[in-house]
Amino acid sequence: MSIFAGKTLMITGGTGSFGNAVLNRFLRTDIAEIRIFSRDEKKQDDMRHEYQAKMPDVANKIKFYIGDVRFLESVRAAMPGVDYIFHAAALKQVPSCEFFLRTFVIGVAVDTIKSRAFEDCTSLKAVHCKSTTPPVLLEDAFKNNAPERLIYVPTEAVETYRTAEGWSTYKDSIVGEDCL
Repeated sequence: MSIFAGKTLMITGGTGSFGNAVLNRFLRTDIAEIRIFSRDEKKQDDMRHEYQAKMPDVANKIKFYIGDVRFLESVRAAMPGVDYIFHAAALKQVPSCEFFLRTFVIGVAVDTIKSRAFEDCTSLKAVHCKSTTPPVLLEDAFKNNAPERLIYVPTEAVETYRTAEGWSTYKDSIVGEDCL
C-alpha cells in the first residue's frame, strides 16, 4: 500500500505533455481519483475518449475539471477533497497557488530548488523529497510557509538532509518516511 492509496490527486495543466506523463504514472496505482484540471475543453474530451478506449478498467478514476489556474475561484471549485497536486500548468507565474498548495512532491530527478521557490506558500504543510541525495537548496526556498510544515525525506537520508547546506536551516522540520 502506498502513501497515495485511496487519495485524490489533481493535475493542473493535466492535458499537456507533463500532465499526461503524471497521469500515466498514477493511473494504475492504488490512488482513488485523478482530477485533470485544464482550460482546454477539446483536449479534455479527447483525453477522456483516449483513456476510455485504451484503459477502460481504470478510466473511471479520471475526473475532468475545466478551469484556469489564473482564476482562483475555478481552482477552488476543483479542490475539495484533493490530497495532492501536481502543478503542471504551463504558466510562468501563478500567484494564487500560495493560498491552496498544501502538499508538494519533489521527485528524484530534481537537482536544484531555486531561491524562494515556495516563499509565502502559507498553506504548504508537507514537502515530500524522494531522493536520498538532497537537491541543492537555494536561499529562502521555504520562507514564510505554514509553521507546522514538515519536510519528509527517505528515512535513511534524514541526517544527510539535516546537515546539507541550505537544508540545515530547516533541520527541525525534516522527518523520515518510507518512500515508494
